[in-house]
This record gives sequence, C-alpha cells and structure tokens, in this order.
Amino acid sequence: METNGGSLVSGGSEASPVAEIATDQVFANKHMNVRLDDTNFLLWKQQVTLMTRGHELEHFLEKSTSVPSKTAIDSEGKTIVNPKYSKFRKLDTSLASWLLSTISPNILSHWWELIHQLKYGKRSLKKDSLSIREYTTQIKEICDLLATSGSPVSEVERIAMVLNGLPVEYESSVAAITVSRTPHTFDVVVSMMMDAESRLSDPMRLLVGMNITRYDQEGSQNYSGSRYR
Repeated sequence: METNGGSLVSGGSEASPVAEIATDQVFANKHMNVRLDDTNFLLWKQQVTLMTRGHELEHFLEKSTSVPSKTAIDSEGKTIVNPKYSKFRKLDTSLASWLLSTISPNILSHWWELIHQLKYGKRSLKKDSLSIREYTTQIKEICDLLATSGSPVSEVERIAMVLNGLPVEYESSVAAITVSRTPHTFDVVVSMMMDAESRLSDPMRLLVGMNITRYDQEGSQNYSGSRYR
C-alpha cells in the first residue's frame, strides 16, 4: 500500500511524512466527536474512516496489508532491526490505542468479557433467529476480534463455533460434515449451511437433501476418523 513519499510496507523506502505527523500530533490529541455506543455504529465508522483516510492510515485497517519484516541486512551484511517495521509498529500501535479511545467504556467492557468467555469456552454463539449469513458473519467478526486480542482462532475452531450454535433443524447437515472424509474449509461449511437453510424453507428440497444426507452417512459409516468438536 503506497502513501505519499513511499510505502509503510515492503517495497517503499520511507514512511509518509503525513503518517509521521499523525503519530506525533493526531494520536496525542485523540479527539473525536462521537464515541461508539449501542446506537451510533454507522456514524462512528464514518468518522473513523474519514480520520484514517485524512492521515493516509486506512491501509492499517485492511486485512490485505502486509507487515514489513522485523529484521533487515545492512550494508555490512549484519542483521539489524528493520526501520520500516519499527515505523509500521509505531503507527499501528498508536492507531489501535486511538481507536480504543473512541469506544465507550460500556462497549469496551462488554467486548473484553465476550473475548474472555469465548476464549475459555464459557460461552457459545447461537444462531437463534439470525439467518445463516448473519450468524456466520457474526462469528467471523468475533474471530477477528479474538485474533486482534492475541488469541487467533483456527479453521477447525471456527467451523466448530458454527456447528455448535445451530438448532436441531440443521442436525442432518451437521452430521454430513462431521462424518465427511474430506476436511471442509470455513467458507465451504458456510455455503453448505446456507444451502441447508434454503432447503428448510422449501419442503421438496428438504426431502431430497435428507435422502442425500442418508446416502452420505451410510457410505461413511465405517469411517472412524476424527470429528470437529
């Protein structure tokens, strides 16, 4: 991701002068008119977006941004701390601190409580009245939050979160996944659950799906491989 005057990641020579100013001045003030609460997410997001774009820092909020290598080789062939990494880390940490300062204490405390409960298995998400798309999007967001807090969630754990929170109506689809000889990715599981959701809303498709599931289970009944838990 290029900025005026270079790149903060691999491929550039210097960090943007604007970005350097942002670290020293903008984050020192840490002032925004709106603090995130239960009622103003869209307004809060708009202000955060405008602020980060105005100081050429929006790429820090994008998953595609790569982090510079921690070390580099100097002209004498010695391994040193990569200056680009140091600048990147300084800006990233300052931006994260500023973002936290724009969130109301009530929301923050709820987030950290949720992270702790999910991390130690004291709470599981439930689909309830959500659509599969809404439900799995919520799981993705929580997994991203856990990763940000230093507790990354593996692909298998993400799938388990999805399957464990589904109601009994999805039992046949869950069984088809857990007995499958081929491991599924999170995206594939989401696609399968969306298809199951569609079948549940269509009696004819539901009948066909039940027959297919029964065939799959019978074909895998002698398979003793591990299941997602």
